[in-house]
Amino acid sequence: MVMVGGFMLLAGAGAAAAVKLTQKDAKKIEEHTGTSADELTEEDLVAAMDELGIQSIELTDDDRAIIEEAG
Repeated sequence: MVMVGGFMLLAGAGAAAAVKLTQKDAKKIEEHTGTSADELTEEDLVAAMDELGIQSIELTDDDRAIIEEAG
């Protein structure tokens, strides 16, 4: 997990795609699942987002560069 300007960028090992969430949405997911958002599998994260009606925020080129550097 990487924090960028009030947003969370989540990209697990082997994840096909990264997810950008507001801190508020990440907290909702954590409360719903009982697990830290950055510890969820990609499948569990997507399922929780679907169940809660949460959509990922579109990644910018800067976000992608930050994820690559962190990974």
